[in-house]
Amino acid sequence: MIEHLVFLFATWAAILGGCWASSDFPCPPAVQIAPCLCSVNADKMQMDCSDVDSTEHLKEIFHSSPPFPFTHFSKFLMEGNQNVEKLENGVFNVITFDEIEVTNGALVEVEQGSIEQSKEVLQKITMYGNQIERFLMNDAQDLTAFTELWYINLSGNVIQVFPAITSDKVTYLAVSDNPMTTIHNENLFGVPYLEHIHIDSIRMNILETKLLSNHRHLITINLSSNNLVQIQSTALIVQSPTLKEINLSNNRINDVEPGSFDTNVHGLKVNLDDNNLSTLDELTWKPLAKSEVSLTFNGNPLGCGCDMKWAVIPDNGEDYISFMEGTCPEGQSFTDLEPAWYEQFCN
Repeated sequence: MIEHLVFLFATWAAILGGCWASSDFPCPPAVQIAPCLCSVNADKMQMDCSDVDSTEHLKEIFHSSPPFPFTHFSKFLMEGNQNVEKLENGVFNVITFDEIEVTNGALVEVEQGSIEQSKEVLQKITMYGNQIERFLMNDAQDLTAFTELWYINLSGNVIQVFPAITSDKVTYLAVSDNPMTTIHNENLFGVPYLEHIHIDSIRMNILETKLLSNHRHLITINLSSNNLVQIQSTALIVQSPTLKEINLSNNRINDVEPGSFDTNVHGLKVNLDDNNLSTLDELTWKPLAKSEVSLTFNGNPLGCGCDMKWAVIPDNGEDYISFMEGTCPEGQSFTDLEPAWYEQFCN
C-alpha cells in the first residue's frame, strides 16, 4: 500500500513538473527552454535566446513538449548570437511576439514564415548589426497582413537590394549601413505612411528626384554619410506639412539646385554639415531662409564671398543670416560677417 502511494506521488510530481515549475510561472519550465531565458516584468513576458547553440536547437525549443501554456510574449530577443544563421518558416511554432529583436549576430536569412504567426500582434522588427542579405527572402515584401507593424530596423546588414516593402502601417524604416548604393523611386511607393526614414551610410550616390514625393507624413529624413554630390531640383520636395528635419551631413555635396526643398514647411531644419559646398547661391538658399528654414553648413569649404551678400545685406531688412549656421575661412561665424565688406567689395 505504501509503495503504491509512493508510486502515485512520484507520478503526479512528474506530471506537474513537466507542465510547470512553480518558480518559473508564468514562463515555461527553465529546463525545457534552456539555454533560452524567460522573464516576466509586470504584464510582459520576454524570451531571450541569445545563447542558443544552433538554428535547429532554436526550433526544437519552441516545438518541445509539453506545449507552452501561454503563447503570447511581449518580446523575442537574441543579442550577439553567432550560431543562428537563419530564422526558418515556423521556427516559433504557435508562439507570438509583439517585438522581435535579433541584433549583432550571424543571422543571414529571415524567411517570411518565421514571423507569420505574429502577424496580428507584431509591432516592431529590430534586426540591426547582423549579416542579413535579403529581408524575408522575397522580391516583394508584402506586409499588409501585419496589422500592427509600425517599426522596421534593418540597419548594419549586407542587404544590396532595397527591400520593397508594402505596408500601410509602417511609419519607421531604417536600412542604414547596408551596401545598397541606389534606391529607385518605386522602391518606396509601398510605404506611403512613413514618418521616419533612415537611409544613411548606404553609399548612395544619386538621389532620384521623386524618391520621397509620395510621402505626406514624413517627420525626419536621414540621408547622411552617403556619397551624394548633387541635390537636383525637386529631389527633396516631399509635400509633408509635418516634416521637421532633413539630414544631408557627411556627404560630398557641392551643388544644390534651386527648388530642391519645400519652402512651405514651418520649422524645418536642413543639415548640410561636412559637405563640399564652396558657395551659397541666392537662388537656392534665399527662398529657404526667407521661409525660416534652419540651415547648417558647418565643415564646408565656404569662401564667404560676394555669393553671400544677399544674406549679409538682406532686402527690406529681412533677417536671413539668423537662420543660417556656418563658419568662414578665418573661423568667423556667419553672424560675425561685416556688412561693410560686402557694401565695399561686392557689386
